[in-house]
Amino acid sequence: MSTQRLIAQLEDQKKQEFDARRKAAAANPGKFSPSTNPVFQKIKISLAETEANVAALRARVGESEARLAQLKSVAGRAPQIEAEMAQLNRDYDVLRKNYDQW
Repeated sequence: MSTQRLIAQLEDQKKQEFDARRKAAAANPGKFSPSTNPVFQKIKISLAETEANVAALRARVGESEARLAQLKSVAGRAPQIEAEMAQLNRDYDVLRKNYDQW
């Protein structure tokens, strides 16, 4: 659950930074030229890295959820398998007792 919370926080942070930069660029159109501003380029690189991290975390969440579903499935079958084993042991005991009586 903490991974999902981290993803949500990063997405909110990305949106806030994007909105702030858009407002600043609208206020001073000549000053914030994306092609010449090194700060903008660094921010763009940082944004790409953050998006890559978000994608990686989403993949990990998906893998963890798949593993959890698999473990729940296996855990759900355990009582049935235990009941079948108990029945086999009872059957074996009855057959063994009958064999010993002969």
